[in-house]
Amino acid sequence: MDRDHLTRLMDAPTAVRKDDLVDLRAMSERYPWFSGAHLLIAVGGHREGDVLFDEQLMASAAHLPSRAVLYD
Repeated sequence: MDRDHLTRLMDAPTAVRKDDLVDLRAMSERYPWFSGAHLLIAVGGHREGDVLFDEQLMASAAHLPSRAVLYD
């Protein structure tokens, strides 16, 4: 994933697509402290109806400084 695409996703998290989830998961495994990737995975998984959404939501909640953004 290139920097421009990641910036666009951070500006509009609802634009995350299924193919973006693969790149975001790889990024979150490589950089586990990057909370933005975890948030985008949670938003994209919810939007796309991912089967593993519940597990990913718990993992994202553990990596985010504030869980309030997950409720928003």
